Amino acid sequence: MRLGRYDVVGRLGRGGMGTVYAAVDRERDAPVALKTLHVAEAGAEVRLKREFRTVADLVHPNLAPVYELGCEDGLWFFTMEHVRGRTLTEWAHGETDDAPPLHTELPVSRTLSGAGLTPVDTVQDYSLPSSPAPTDVQPPRRSMREIEAMLRELASGIAALHDAGLRHGDIKPDNVLVRDDGRVTVVDFGLSQLV
Repeated sequence: MRLGRYDVVGRLGRGGMGTVYAAVDRERDAPVALKTLHVAEAGAEVRLKREFRTVADLVHPNLAPVYELGCEDGLWFFTMEHVRGRTLTEWAHGETDDAPPLHTELPVSRTLSGAGLTPVDTVQDYSLPSSPAPTDVQPPRRSMREIEAMLRELASGIAALHDAGLRHGDIKPDNVLVRDDGRVTVVDFGLSQLV
């Protein structure tokens, strides 16, 4: 299937706003993710273009770049970077563990705790009490340091959206990818809803 200058080569996922496909931009000879949009209401095109301009201007290391908004034969779509990596769930469980660990080094912060208000390091390896886990759920194979680093990058990406007056509306493990280089990237946020 072709949409404008894009050749659609496979489906990546489906959400409430549309379907995401793997595609190739013939002009740049580059892979992209292409999301089709369900636009049914009158006047939605104007709102769509306004929201797209806001999202396309966002540049942040923890957000997948958004490239182009288009319409072919009444079908609206936009393109974004096709991020190579693992979903948050795959990363947490160490699936296809050939990628490096997260690149973020966490500073050790000091907090006051207890009645004596003693300083305590908050970044450390924690030992959780053992309790029976459901047999169908695998516990994460990541250290607390790695999980905290991932959460910091995730929060940084979401904060960038909020700073732009947007909200994601669908944060879930499939929309948080850990790239092959270890960087956390929020995907499928366009078009985010204006706050």
